[in-house]
Amino acid sequence: DDGRRGHPNVSDSQHRYDSPNGAMTDAVGTPLFSAPEQLARENYSSPIDIWAFGCVLVCISTDSPSPYDEETRASSGLNRAIVTGEVFPSLRADFSLFPADQKACGMASAVRECCQRDASRRPAASRLLRYLSVPAAANLGPPIAWPLTTSRCPQIDSLAFAAGVEPPNQAPWLDMLCEVGQKVQIPFTVSSAEEMGEQKVLFVNGAFSTLTGYSLAQIAGQSLRILDGEATEPWAKRMLHESLKRGMSQTVMITSYFSDGSRCPTLVRLQPVWNAEGVHCYTIGLQVEENNELHNSILDLLVKKLPEKVL
Repeated sequence: DDGRRGHPNVSDSQHRYDSPNGAMTDAVGTPLFSAPEQLARENYSSPIDIWAFGCVLVCISTDSPSPYDEETRASSGLNRAIVTGEVFPSLRADFSLFPADQKACGMASAVRECCQRDASRRPAASRLLRYLSVPAAANLGPPIAWPLTTSRCPQIDSLAFAAGVEPPNQAPWLDMLCEVGQKVQIPFTVSSAEEMGEQKVLFVNGAFSTLTGYSLAQIAGQSLRILDGEATEPWAKRMLHESLKRGMSQTVMITSYFSDGSRCPTLVRLQPVWNAEGVHCYTIGLQVEENNELHNSILDLLVKKLPEKVL
């Protein structure tokens, strides 16, 4: 306990066992929090702790003693489904202890990263801070008519196929979009459309952080104007602003500034997304460096598949 009230702490009893070769196969631990490789009695090591941490995040966020819902827990083949990757911990539509924007800013992304079937793809503990250290998130207000539909979205599935990744499992619409965006090879952002026209960043993928130097924790709740600088073309900014104001997508070449102070001409695509009532609720952004031919070809492919409506 760090002595501060209202700040949850996650700890263990500090018992540990170091295997001589760094890997073990014994199936030990609480089954519902066990990683697939544990349940399959495969070699495993420290990534099982990252999986278990993802399970703990689900329990904290949903006020549930289990990272799986009641129907899933009752399944006789639960362990087999976890091993095969058919079932994994995730935040569902009943995630309600925090405002939806906080969820989008970090918790859901952290769970997705932690609970990947491939242990080698789970992040180091230090990397999780980019999802969970989001001090600005506490002051975010929910965007207009925040949609939480959990139905399948053909547009997101189509985007996934175009990006060459597996379509997401059924989940809240924004979670499905961010799951695909996290795997896209080019910078991908999602912002909320606020009443006064302000665009607050909800999600950025790893490619965006690699290009700009800004992690999700640093940029969440801010405007993408953080990428503007002295040489950023005013006409390009006006074109993007006016297009979104009229509910139109737009692609422009604009000078962007990165966290280290460097700058680079980048091709930016902004796509408005509407809810069932015709309200502009999200903006999807794609961004590539001017001379990156591979990323420009990916952008050309994805632009045609970006979702335009929350279904």
